[in-house]
Amino acid sequence: MIGLLSRAGLASDSPPSLAGEKSSVSVTISSIATLPEGAKVSERIFGLPGLSNVGRIAPNIYRGAQPKTEGYSTLKKMGIRTVINLRFLHSEKEAVEAAGMKSVEVPMSVFKDVDPKTVKRIIAIMTDPVNQPVYVHCALGQDRTGVVAAVYRMEVDRWSLTEAEAEMQAFGFNDLWYELKEFVRHYAVSLRR
Repeated sequence: MIGLLSRAGLASDSPPSLAGEKSSVSVTISSIATLPEGAKVSERIFGLPGLSNVGRIAPNIYRGAQPKTEGYSTLKKMGIRTVINLRFLHSEKEAVEAAGMKSVEVPMSVFKDVDPKTVKRIIAIMTDPVNQPVYVHCALGQDRTGVVAAVYRMEVDRWSLTEAEAEMQAFGFNDLWYELKEFVRHYAVSLRR
């Protein structure tokens, strides 16, 4: 596992802390064993109350599924400043702000073509130090979140399309959403121009 985390440039960073918590919850960091040797992937983080499918893309950028009610306090304890919601018709503004964080809602649909301007806006929010640490999510942390993470990886980390797609699959991307995967592929081509 350490080898995979080292290759991904994440081994030296500490996992999120729930400092001051008197809890028996353990936080486990794991890698995906089914990836080919040398593949890169976000750290997988398990055992965070109210959160699932969580990964750390960069030291101040996390991805995951829709938080449950207790997940917002967990995010706050992790030091998250901004929560980016990619879901349509599912506002969480009140819950995020009640937990003391900034809410940014940038809906992306799985049913129609992805707007490149929307994805670039999300990446800009994620990479702005004023907003960090950030947590970006959709419903399951797989599909829309996978697209955003893949674009981040190719744009910021200079990963190849193959590496970005491997990470999408590692977090459960559903190939049913063919248009989303095609967007990532077209985006990769546009970066080479």
